[in-house]
Amino acid sequence: MNYTKAKYDFGKIRYSATVQRGIAFKFTLEEWIQWWVDELGPDWQLRRGRGKGKYVMARFEDKGAYELGNVKCILHGDNISEGIRGEKHYNCKFTDAVVLAIFHSEEKYKVIAAKYGVSWGRISRIKNKTSHVHLTKDLPFKKRKYGGPGDRFEKLGNME
Repeated sequence: MNYTKAKYDFGKIRYSATVQRGIAFKFTLEEWIQWWVDELGPDWQLRRGRGKGKYVMARFEDKGAYELGNVKCILHGDNISEGIRGEKHYNCKFTDAVVLAIFHSEEKYKVIAAKYGVSWGRISRIKNKTSHVHLTKDLPFKKRKYGGPGDRFEKLGNME
């Protein structure tokens, strides 16, 4: 085991959980290392992390602190699949009602973005169904009145 790398990873994860995400992290370095050894064996440092086939420490139902009894060892992809979506997600900027209002809005992306204090790219992702898909997947695309991916092809068609 590379103790220096373990200490670095522990600090990075603890910082991410507590400072960036506001989630209590109650493991000591020694408890954290022992938990990983118990879960994955002596080669745990090679098997944990983000990415395909790697394992992560996940909280049950994404609730409570990172502490013994409230964490499990699962594949990174499974953790993402279990993840909380929508307005309950810790980093969500919009309620479900706001997402639907944005999706149905006929204002220009820049106007909508200014109204909600986000980038026009975030608005574009909602409108193009690449963000908040759980809300927009069954809704029909609305043709934009001014600008948009389909407009240039229609203009080319009118030139004939």
